[in-house]
Amino acid sequence: YANLKLKTKDSLSLKFYAASVFQDLLRFHLDDKEPTALVDTDLKRLKFVLQNSILPIKDSLYSQSLLRLEKNYKDFPISADAGYLIAIEMYDKGQNYKPLVSDEHKWEIKEAYGKCQKIIKAFPDSDGAKNCKVLAEIIKKTDIAITAEGVNLPDKPFLSLVKYKNAQTLHFRVVKLDYEEDRDFRMSNYQEKPILEKYISRAVLKSWSVELPGDGDFQQHSVEVKLPGLPLGYYAILVSPDPDFDLKKSMASYGSVWISNISYVSEKSAKGNQRFYFLDREKGSAKANVQVKLISRKYDYRSKETEYRLMGEYVSDKNGYFETDVQDKGERSNSFFLDMKSGNDRLVTDRQYYQSPYYQKGEKKKTKTYFFTDRSIYRPGQTIYFKGIVLEKFKGEYSVKANFKTKVEFYDVNYQKISEQQLTTNEYGSFQGTFAAPSGILGGRMTIKNKSGSVSISVEEYKRPKFEVVFNPIEGSYKLNEMVNITGNAEAYAGNNIDKAQVKYRVVRSTYFPYPWRYGYFGYFPSTPEMEIIHGLAQTDENGKFSIQFKAIPDYSRNSGKFKPSFQYTVYADVTDINGETQSAITTVNVGSVALKINLGIAEKTEKETFEDFKIGTVNLNGQPEPAKGTIVFSRLLDPQRLLRERNWPVPDKYVLGEGEFIKDFPFDEYKNEAAIENRKTDVEVAVIDFDTEMDSIIQLSGTANWQPGPYSVKVNTKDIYGQKVELTKYFTLYSINAKMPPVNEINWFHVLKAKGEPGENASFLLGTRDKNVKVLYEIVSKNEIISSQWLKLNNEQRKVEIPIREENRGGFSVNLTFVKHNRGFSNQFNVDVPFTNKELDFEFATFRNKLLPGQKEEWKIIIKGAKGDSVAAELLASMYDASLDALKDHNWNFHLYSNTYGNISWQ
Repeated sequence: YANLKLKTKDSLSLKFYAASVFQDLLRFHLDDKEPTALVDTDLKRLKFVLQNSILPIKDSLYSQSLLRLEKNYKDFPISADAGYLIAIEMYDKGQNYKPLVSDEHKWEIKEAYGKCQKIIKAFPDSDGAKNCKVLAEIIKKTDIAITAEGVNLPDKPFLSLVKYKNAQTLHFRVVKLDYEEDRDFRMSNYQEKPILEKYISRAVLKSWSVELPGDGDFQQHSVEVKLPGLPLGYYAILVSPDPDFDLKKSMASYGSVWISNISYVSEKSAKGNQRFYFLDREKGSAKANVQVKLISRKYDYRSKETEYRLMGEYVSDKNGYFETDVQDKGERSNSFFLDMKSGNDRLVTDRQYYQSPYYQKGEKKKTKTYFFTDRSIYRPGQTIYFKGIVLEKFKGEYSVKANFKTKVEFYDVNYQKISEQQLTTNEYGSFQGTFAAPSGILGGRMTIKNKSGSVSISVEEYKRPKFEVVFNPIEGSYKLNEMVNITGNAEAYAGNNIDKAQVKYRVVRSTYFPYPWRYGYFGYFPSTPEMEIIHGLAQTDENGKFSIQFKAIPDYSRNSGKFKPSFQYTVYADVTDINGETQSAITTVNVGSVALKINLGIAEKTEKETFEDFKIGTVNLNGQPEPAKGTIVFSRLLDPQRLLRERNWPVPDKYVLGEGEFIKDFPFDEYKNEAAIENRKTDVEVAVIDFDTEMDSIIQLSGTANWQPGPYSVKVNTKDIYGQKVELTKYFTLYSINAKMPPVNEINWFHVLKAKGEPGENASFLLGTRDKNVKVLYEIVSKNEIISSQWLKLNNEQRKVEIPIREENRGGFSVNLTFVKHNRGFSNQFNVDVPFTNKELDFEFATFRNKLLPGQKEEWKIIIKGAKGDSVAAELLASMYDASLDALKDHNWNFHLYSNTYGNISWQ
């Protein structure tokens, strides 16, 4: 085995010899009177084996080995080193605690702390104890961080998220700030401590304390805390475990908030200006007479100060609207933020807006060259044939540039010029030329270019491959820990088999999750590093065939069984024939806890009127059909009883507010995880269906006309070929175009019905809300210009909106829907595809001979027709430069057509 590994000279042989060195060192120290060197060496050996082992239980074996070492040498200080590593193992596992998922790993950090305390007491002067003191300090360190929404409504309580560790009571303060003073101070002080000191020294507007739910687990938790209603203005929220906010004794955290009724939406116009709509933050209605200052911020490196400059002042109109018109003052671009006032209400944006006055002078004509070459790779000395099309764009329209003079240059891999040509386009805007691929210089990626376009090619001393390697399709299913057999074949392009070729292979394992688990709005999967589990050598037989066998070793060390992970084994094979040519192939094999995957053809949003059947497919983990029998259960789910807006942060795992108090103060906010669809209760079971995918993959439905629109679950229960239970739950919304109300209890319900069409047809969408008095800004944008803008008013209703498609809409347009409600912005957007079917080209390719003699050139013609069958004048932009039999045998030739009227097409 050692001799074989020495010959391969790969990473595994190095690891083998490293393990051998560790074993030699252990034998050397076995008879030592003092075991320090022996234990130290063994600890390093164990760590090395842990990092390189592919055993599925390597973590537990490592822990057991550490415990054994600690026990065997418990009377010696060196045992503290083993104990410290045990504590580190506990601490690292504790980092995997996910409170919203399960209590797994919850107490392991506390166990690590207890372990450290025992080691410190037993051997206080040992290296292990010193390391444990550092780890214990890290574990018991207090940590808090506060997050609040940047802007909140006046005189109404609002929520903040506090993340905390090792804290029992949190003390809060609110201080009022002067925005300009605070901005300048924070710009000159980037450290958190001086900022906190300044805030703590200010007069306290409000203060209170909150008792936290504590488990004593030394883990980080999060909780939503109610902050009191505040008058209009700019504030800092301070939080600390210490009631005196003494930074020498404890730490503190802060967040800044605005209290304002002003909100806005923005978009950029085709001219580069910014459009703004100012809206009431609670109601979403237009806010007229908002006074807005556009202020630029620029850092002066000479004075080392930030300068602020007024760029413009505006007042919103009756629709809450204005468009910027910043003049070009010699700067390539301008950036600014907004300072807004409406009476006593003020709001300053953190966001910077960028405006390019360069484009406001009027759109300039743009020239673009599209290059084509007869192939992508050349040998040195070969002729490079190229052609180009020169187009000019102005106001969204393209035209060819006839009689246009251009210099085409050829650069090598080091971007040194090799050659150049002066060319002129013909009446169709095209030019053509040749370069010689250079010899005697470094090969690689080279460039052909002019001022408005380029193309890259490769010049290499390459050999045409003589054979290829192909893996055979994966058949059947496999179990974890079973032997997997992969077969392949090496065959020459001439048709003969490649026998006695060396096959060098390796297998790499990765993890994926075929059935996702979701918790609230945030998904979670355990960390899953890749691992090479085997590699080796094989040989092709007289038929060019080879086989690779490996054990489907799983990795459960970091994955809870509840996630039902599957494992993908990627097989890499490099085949080298007797002439030294090497060709490679890759294939993958999927093996999992269950050997079946269910595919349901039910859209996330399904129309009730057309929901008559759906498709179900059962395949093994490698994608091959696998018949299965089982049941399908459809259930209508209950909607949340309240209208809910989405959280701006992850779902907390601890709560200090009771449900009744929370709903009273925050009627539109989610309590715990009530909005998550997987937490919904079943209203009624509407259908139970048996299926057998071997007999039929189409499931017919009946009685759907009586199903009520709303959220539904569909649960599939079956078994794989090994008898393992397989379950799949999918959620969808059943809607009706004719319904007066949206199918779900949501503030924003939106669905695109038709997003592609021809002139004379209609694009359409559904828009709805269960809220009252919702004002939606509805815009149609084409070529960066707003061609239609209006306000839609919705009041607890669903509305179908149709958009007539006109001839001038070819090329497509976009639809934007935006509104503000309950201190949240809602946005829906989709693109409508209107293809240039009036400019489609058709062609016929005709040859005059069915067979060519060696050296004889082909003769051919092309007949081109337009979309309506009329003949079209067009130019062939690429041709067979050398149509001899040898040239035809070597290449797949590419053709490109361009027409002034119909654009361009290409084919092989």
